[in-house]
Amino acid sequence: DVVGRYIIGVASLLSGDSLYAIDLFEDLGKRLQGLDDTIPPIAVLKVRTPARLYEAYHSEMMRLHSVWMATRDKAMIRKLSDVVTKIQTLRPDDYNAHLEAAICAFILDRDTKKAMKEIKQCRKEKDRTWCYSKAFLLAYEGEMRQAISTYHSVFSNPSRDQSVPLQTEQFIIDVLSEEPDKVQLHYCLGLINYFGKEDFAAARRDFCSFLASCPADVFGKERVEAKEYIEVIDSHERAVD
Repeated sequence: DVVGRYIIGVASLLSGDSLYAIDLFEDLGKRLQGLDDTIPPIAVLKVRTPARLYEAYHSEMMRLHSVWMATRDKAMIRKLSDVVTKIQTLRPDDYNAHLEAAICAFILDRDTKKAMKEIKQCRKEKDRTWCYSKAFLLAYEGEMRQAISTYHSVFSNPSRDQSVPLQTEQFIIDVLSEEPDKVQLHYCLGLINYFGKEDFAAARRDFCSFLASCPADVFGKERVEAKEYIEVIDSHERAVD
């Protein structure tokens, strides 16, 4: 019985039905607790089932993230948060779970402290995707000099996933639509387009939006830098013409 359930769970996972796989492996884990692990097949399943359950959780986590990216439905984030919690119970150091946990904490509760705590767990990772999250959280809290330094660190050592700058840009645009008073995020968009995507026309638009929306008495250094970036872009365009 348990071997059959394990095989069906693996087949479900391979076919992309992560929810059914999760149900099977969770149930299988409970069934195995009362069985004699001196029986070789039972001993093997007690080792393999948690690993397969982790794979099923991870697959479902990535599926929910993709659905949320396509729909921006917060219901997906609530489901994602539940799955991430389960993953972190099995694998507390899972890199992707830390990234997703930070997203969930911010979107659901605007809990920047919890989100930053998750991101700090990623500092030893060679992949630099986490730096985009760290820079955003710093900028959101108004810590612009630290945010800018973090952005430049990731621009000089890009993430393996080349879609990250675009995903980050869309995330910031979503936040600005809900919180237009976070004017400093326009500056962040300018940096991402200038250095991360090399879309200079978009960068100019973002820096202009920052200058237009930013009060004169705040973010003075960033205002000066934004004007300098605009001048560089304009000078380049004049040289091309």
